[in-house]
Amino acid sequence: MIAGLKAEALPNVTVVEKAVSDMVGEAVLHVDIRPDLGAAASSLMELSGMEAQTQAVTVPTTTVDAFSEALGAYPDLVKIDVERFEPNVIGGAHRVIERRRPIIIFELWESHWGRYQPMTDYLRRFYHMVRLSDGADAQKYYSANTGEGVDDILCIPLSPHYARS
Repeated sequence: MIAGLKAEALPNVTVVEKAVSDMVGEAVLHVDIRPDLGAAASSLMELSGMEAQTQAVTVPTTTVDAFSEALGAYPDLVKIDVERFEPNVIGGAHRVIERRRPIIIFELWESHWGRYQPMTDYLRRFYHMVRLSDGADAQKYYSANTGEGVDDILCIPLSPHYARS
């Protein structure tokens, strides 16, 4: 993908070869080396059952906050699909979230909703969270249901006057 983007030389696309995390520094990226899948399940978190199908590579990391502040530009939309590392990305975006309230879409492995609880409790202060598959309120849905699939969660900013404390 990176080679393709660089070859296209699109005027509004800049390839930044860093992983997004909750800290600036370095981390081990577990690169999915299965043939014909384009590294689909690569993650900064070693995925259970994937150990023999990944290669560990040390990569530089940044945060949404640090990257935005260094660039002097802030996102209106943040799309996160990082194979169970979503809480870490949100952890590195608190200043952007609290000051700018970008729309956020994150992938959710539904069986991990409970593991995401600290992240979703934080996001609820600033966003209404909706399942993209059916428009259901994510908090209410996952409080009453256990899913086994994958869904995307849309985080719609609350008015600053109505932010929850």
